[in-house]
Amino acid sequence: MKEVLFFIRVSFCVVACFVAQNIFASNADPAVSAAEIIQKAVTRAKVAETEVKPEYALVQTTTTEERDSQGQVKDRNQKAEEVRFSCGRMVKAGEPAEKKRDSAKLSLKNSSRSDFINLLTPELIGKYIFSFVTRTNVNGRDAFELSFRPCSKNLPGKELTDKIMNQAKGRLWIDAEEFELVRAQVRVDSEVPVAGFLGALKRAAFSMERVRLETGLWLERFYKTDYESRKLLECKRVITESEFSNFRRVNRG
Repeated sequence: MKEVLFFIRVSFCVVACFVAQNIFASNADPAVSAAEIIQKAVTRAKVAETEVKPEYALVQTTTTEERDSQGQVKDRNQKAEEVRFSCGRMVKAGEPAEKKRDSAKLSLKNSSRSDFINLLTPELIGKYIFSFVTRTNVNGRDAFELSFRPCSKNLPGKELTDKIMNQAKGRLWIDAEEFELVRAQVRVDSEVPVAGFLGALKRAAFSMERVRLETGLWLERFYKTDYESRKLLECKRVITESEFSNFRRVNRG
C-alpha cells in the first residue's frame, strides 16, 4: 500500500505540472498553441487558489487488487467511505479540514495527494515538452488535448521521485472554456531502479478524470493507478481504482 500511495503522489505531480511556467511545443493548429493553452490554465489556477469553494459531501469507493507475476489475484479489497471536499481539499467525514491543512508537512512521506500538488515547483515542469494534439469533446464539453514527453533521455535526478518523473509521458485534456484539467493519462514504460539492485518499478500507469459540478466547482470523479514492481526476484502488480459519486452540496446555516 505504501508503494501505491507513493506512485499516486508522483503521478499527481506529473498531472499538475501544467500549472507551472515553461515554454511548450505545439502541433499543427494555427488557431491555438500548447503555450497559449497552458498560460491560460496557469492564470486560471492562480485565480482558483484565492476563490472560496463550496463544500461537498460524496462517496469514495476504492478497489485495490494485488496480482503475482503470473497475473493471478493474490489479494483484493474494496471499501466505500463518506468523504468531504472542504476548505479546498478532500477529507474523511468527521475529520476537520483545517486540522488536516495545519498538519500537512512539506515532504513525500507526510503529504496526501492533494497536499503534494501544492508543493510543485517551476523546476519540475522543465522536464517535459508539451504539444497540442487536437480539440475534442469530454463529457459534453469542448476540451484541448495535449501530449507531453521528457525533453531529454538523460535528465538528472538522484531521488526516486525524479527518476520516475524523468520517464513519465502521456496526455492531458484541458477544458476549452474554463481551462481546468479535465482528464489525464500518465505512464512510465521504462524500468526505474529502487534501492539499487534490490528492486525496481517495472511499469506504471495513472489515469484520472474530473467533473464540473453545478456550482462551477471541479472535483475528481475517477482515478486509477496500475503498476508493476520487483523486489529481489519477486514481482507483483497492484491496481487501485477509486470512484467518487453521490456529490451533495453541504449548506452551512
